[in-house]
Amino acid sequence: MTRPITVGVDGSAESLAAVHWAAREAVRRSLALRVVHAWEKSDGEDRTGDVREALAETAREVTGRHPDLPVNTDLLEGDRVDALVAAAADAETLVLGTRGHGAIVGFLLGSVGQQVVAESARPVVLVRAG
Repeated sequence: MTRPITVGVDGSAESLAAVHWAAREAVRRSLALRVVHAWEKSDGEDRTGDVREALAETAREVTGRHPDLPVNTDLLEGDRVDALVAAAADAETLVLGTRGHGAIVGFLLGSVGQQVVAESARPVVLVRAG
């Protein structure tokens, strides 16, 4: 089984940088790209349509830059860390954007990326914007 490069997106500049890095890496390694968004559904709030459209727009942008790259998208519902760790288990590499907080600030903030890195059995790459 060939595993894709998987990238988690949340609409931030950091996640956009992660998408572009992941797409280049997928092309370089002749792998597919899987773009995922992990979210916890709030009571009474259903943004599924908006999130799916944002994922589709991201896929279109990637395909525009890399027309031969197979790209698929998934909306992962549930705890973000658990969902991303599960996505990493099926990936060659999981790529996430990071704001680049230092170790102490990141620890105090409980960064999703840092928690995923700590819990994932697969490689995780954190990409900074700019």
